[in-house]
Amino acid sequence: MPARPCAVAGVVVVASALLLSGCAAPPEVDQEAAQAWMDETIARADGRSDILGTFAGSTTTADGGTTLTFDVPVDLTGVELSCFGGGSASFGITTTAVGSSTGWQTEVDCTDEPHLIEVGLDGADTLTGVTSTTATATRSDPATTYVVTILGTQP
Repeated sequence: MPARPCAVAGVVVVASALLLSGCAAPPEVDQEAAQAWMDETIARADGRSDILGTFAGSTTTADGGTTLTFDVPVDLTGVELSCFGGGSASFGITTTAVGSSTGWQTEVDCTDEPHLIEVGLDGADTLTGVTSTTATATRSDPATTYVVTILGTQP
């Protein structure tokens, strides 16, 4: 019967180790690699005729976001969201048009591929008359970089 107390003690040790490993901080993101990824992601967009603007930054904290104001109202067709370093980030997008605003909140996996949000409402392909777009990206830990690409056309 002495094996029973050892087995119980072994289960307690393993369970404690598993519990403590869940409390460990996630690994840090290589900030040099994150910056290189951000620069490369922005460079890949060069020459695309469907891009109205790009936001890029760090996911360190939630703030008021970054706003892109258009000189003339534009038609939005989509928003591409991407972030670096595994895990996920929470993105908030708000578009403003004359007399209205529309917003989206979504969680995006931080992979090499952008996540596309189609912005049309009520079956439409576009949001028309957009005068500004605001983007936020947050991630509790570890901080990383993100890129938001606004897609559409100018009249």
